[in-house]
Amino acid sequence: YVNILVDSLQKKMEILSEIIELNEQQKEIITKEKLDMDKLDENMRDKSELISRLNMLDDGFQSVFDRVKDELTTNKDKYQEEIIRMQNCIKKITEQSMNIQVEEQRNKVALEKQFKNTRDGIKKARMSSRMASDYYKGMTGMKAPVEPQFLDSKK
Repeated sequence: YVNILVDSLQKKMEILSEIIELNEQQKEIITKEKLDMDKLDENMRDKSELISRLNMLDDGFQSVFDRVKDELTTNKDKYQEEIIRMQNCIKKITEQSMNIQVEEQRNKVALEKQFKNTRDGIKKARMSSRMASDYYKGMTGMKAPVEPQFLDSKK
């Protein structure tokens, strides 16, 4: 069971590494001038799938750990090497998780900025269109220009 726990933690580290890689890809997608929504959607689907696998691993780890917890605490000396390996894995997992959280926050801010720029562009386009429409409406409503008149002010 202890080896299963260690294997589970190592698989979790691999999945977290994949998520970190997907975060980097997401950053590249977001920082491009023209946002490719299809690539962003695919990236998010891939991350969602990895997160589901991660949750399943966590559930499995917890159920196995609950079975062997008493054995590990009572016989620490017997399992010291495995415990140290698990502690090292947990440290790396914690570092990876923190890295992921930071990158997710950065990507979120960058994506919000990208969406704001897009909304602003749409707003400007609407205003320009409305102004042009109003101008043409105003011009079509005007009568033909009056020929200049010469007014003699001398009498």
